[in-house]
Amino acid sequence: MGNRKSSISFFVLLVIGASFLAFAARFAYAFAQTQSANRDVDLSNADVAAIVQIARDFSDANKAEDVKRIAGFYSPEVIYMYQGMPNHVGREVIAEMYQDFFSKYTAQVVVHVDEVKVCGDMAFDRATFTVTGTPKLGGEGLVSKGRVLEILRKEGGKWMSLRVMVNTEE
Repeated sequence: MGNRKSSISFFVLLVIGASFLAFAARFAYAFAQTQSANRDVDLSNADVAAIVQIARDFSDANKAEDVKRIAGFYSPEVIYMYQGMPNHVGREVIAEMYQDFFSKYTAQVVVHVDEVKVCGDMAFDRATFTVTGTPKLGGEGLVSKGRVLEILRKEGGKWMSLRVMVNTEE
């Protein structure tokens, strides 16, 4: 009888432990999901949350070197302005830019959204970023940090980057 009682006690502890671990994992996941945005960003607003999710998805697409997915974040009418470079106009130009980068580097991109404002079918966001590029053929990597301001437009029910202005700390 004592052995059965200790087995039941162990089982109860195991279930409680597993439940706690499941709760902790869900909490850690939820906490990690909010870390790509400033805590003042209102993630209870569905449009704001969707725009912040784009930043997470953008990071994932860079890690996967998925040029098609990256290009899909931009409106066909995008104008991409990066300091010291001519304006890049159109989704195809953006895709070519990323394809060239991924031919030489693997990338890790971290985006932290500081502000999102939505006005009907238009919105803007302000964020900071860090890009780490590791050369595929070896050699010294690169790290670029900076800020981005982007204007988004809802196209076909999906938020798309329409105008993007990037500047780096260098």
